Amino acid sequence: MKNVASLDIFGQCTGCCACRNICPQGAVVIGKNERGFYVPEVTGDCADCGLCLSVCQICSKPPLHSLLGAAAGKSRDLALRMRSSSGGLFSEICSLLSQRHRDSIVFYGVVWADDCHRAVHEKRTAAGVSDFCGSKYVQSYIGDAFSGIAEALLRESYVLFSGTPCQCAGLANFLRAKSISDERLYLIDVVCHGAASPGLWDEYITVLEKEHNEKIRHYSFRDKSVSWRGIHPVVETASGKRLEPDEMIMSYGKLFNNTSLNEKCYDCDYACTRRVGDLTLGDHWGMDNACKELDDGKGVSVCLINTPKGRALAEELFNTADMTAIEDESYLQPNLRQPTSRNLRQKKFWKDLEKHGYEYAAKKFTVHSRLSSALYKHYKNIKKR
Repeated sequence: MKNVASLDIFGQCTGCCACRNICPQGAVVIGKNERGFYVPEVTGDCADCGLCLSVCQICSKPPLHSLLGAAAGKSRDLALRMRSSSGGLFSEICSLLSQRHRDSIVFYGVVWADDCHRAVHEKRTAAGVSDFCGSKYVQSYIGDAFSGIAEALLRESYVLFSGTPCQCAGLANFLRAKSISDERLYLIDVVCHGAASPGLWDEYITVLEKEHNEKIRHYSFRDKSVSWRGIHPVVETASGKRLEPDEMIMSYGKLFNNTSLNEKCYDCDYACTRRVGDLTLGDHWGMDNACKELDDGKGVSVCLINTPKGRALAEELFNTADMTAIEDESYLQPNLRQPTSRNLRQKKFWKDLEKHGYEYAAKKFTVHSRLSSALYKHYKNIKKR
């Protein structure tokens, strides 16, 4: 059997959908595992051609780029930065590329869909890139995005794709297997803490809707009027009511810390400074030691420069945004050093979630989790010895 069904998926699959996009028979469909993460399933139409294995990251990793340089920066547009999770450099890059390539470029990023029940990768023109603003801390559904990108590149259009390192790796593997040049592709990966369960997220939003008897219209993880640092959700209902951030609203962010991630995230192959993308973007948390002049409390991005293509973009950013080169190692965010550590009670959490549902598990593992936090801190201290 020469397909992804022959692999030990649990603990290895990142849900990048490269296998779905490469299959000429349409035999690979994307379902969800018992924890609600996206995984491939193979139907009876499989021709056993092995193409899905050729693009799977379990079998083959794409080449990674060594770091060429690092910078910190922020957009000069404060309103844009307030809508962004960090310093707004992603939007600035989109603006630069829109001016450079005009109508011959398309953008792929993550948007909310189905009344905020799902995060999905979709295509936008320059006029719609504001839909990508703000991080979505949940595993996004790639769907047929890679096939759309291939079609655009074959039409000699330019494409910018932004995603987690494993999603970017899936795209790189897919294009290589299709023998499609990435010369017109701009690849931006993010400093990723991990991908939380889309099934869990769906349950969370459902609980909020039932509690307030309304659909959720808008969700943002960071209200910068409160603080750039940390998770401060903004939740609005269909009637325009803004919900107060009570314990249930805050529960998802607490679970995202180290409990609700995909198994592979705790053993991530990309939690290092060797990167898939031309550029890597994230929060610049190292400003206590460097680049203090940029910090106004409204967000600053770290930008890793990984390829000559990325370096050319970064050089243009120095003309359009407030940028400074990083000469020390303050760019080394935690997930550029190592993967996120697993919560010691994670398995118990998933069992309780399956048996009792989101509301019960969230209250048990967030509202009433002081003992869990104390045990985790004790465990971390032992590991450091």
